[in-house]
Amino acid sequence: MKVWGLTREEIMLVVSVVSKSKYDGNVILEYVPKQLSERSKCFQVKLKCISGLRIGSRYNTASISGFGKPRRLPVCSWEVFRDIMEEMFKCGAKRIKSTIADYRSYDDFLSKYPATKYRNVGSIMFPVQLGSLTNHDFEEKKV
Repeated sequence: MKVWGLTREEIMLVVSVVSKSKYDGNVILEYVPKQLSERSKCFQVKLKCISGLRIGSRYNTASISGFGKPRRLPVCSWEVFRDIMEEMFKCGAKRIKSTIADYRSYDDFLSKYPATKYRNVGSIMFPVQLGSLTNHDFEEKKV
C-alpha cells in the first residue's frame, strides 16, 4: 500500500504498536518503508505475518474454494489491514492507497473499507470473499 502524510518512523511505530497490541507481534513490515519520490512524500509499505499459524494471518484462496485442505499463509488478514490503516489515519495520514481502494481521508476510509470484506478474491467458478480468509484457529486455542 502507499501512504501519504506520515514519516517513515511514524509508519514503523504504528505497525509495531498495532502488531503488539492486537496480533501478538505477528505482523511486521516486509521491508523498511521506502519513499517513492522526494516530491510526493509517499511511502510504499508492505505488511506480512511472521507465522501463518498465529493471529493475523489468513488462508490461501484456492484452499478455501474447494481445492484441498486450507493452507495457512504468512499473509496479513483483512482485519490486520483495517486496524493498521485506521491507526495510520488517526496518526495523521492524509491518504492511503491499497490494491483494492484509494482512501483520501479517515471518513472516506470508514465509508469504503467495510465493503472490501466482501470483495471476491477467488475465481468466477469458486468465488471467495476476502473477509472469509481470516485464520480463526487462534480463537479456538485461547478458549
